[in-house]
Amino acid sequence: MPLNTPISILIADSTSLDRNAMADAIRQYSQTKTVTVAASLEEVFQKIPIFKPDILILEYEIPNFQPEKSIPRLKTILPTLEIVLVSRFHRTTSEESLKALEFGAMYFLKKPKETISKSPRFIMKNSSARS
Repeated sequence: MPLNTPISILIADSTSLDRNAMADAIRQYSQTKTVTVAASLEEVFQKIPIFKPDILILEYEIPNFQPEKSIPRLKTILPTLEIVLVSRFHRTTSEESLKALEFGAMYFLKKPKETISKSPRFIMKNSSARS
């Protein structure tokens, strides 16, 4: 895919603040075709065949996620799907993280300790937008 081609992204996170903050940041700072959100793994499995995202940003701790089962199932539904796992608790070099990469995830990223929506920059931007 050429670098300037707009992409579609599905963000799945069980925490609404994190999910919406990631979606807002991606919408604001990238040239995406679409950004869709999901609050559960079940919702991810429902939305993948409909929206056919290029990238799935998936919270590692989302309920019912089992890398050895979930990642191959996602890749079966949409073989071109690139999966980026995010976690506030798992280290990117932990055995579990490395196993997820073996099962087909593309990247494993650590979330910041505080949600993006609690950062002073995010709060300032959104409070001034409401004024």
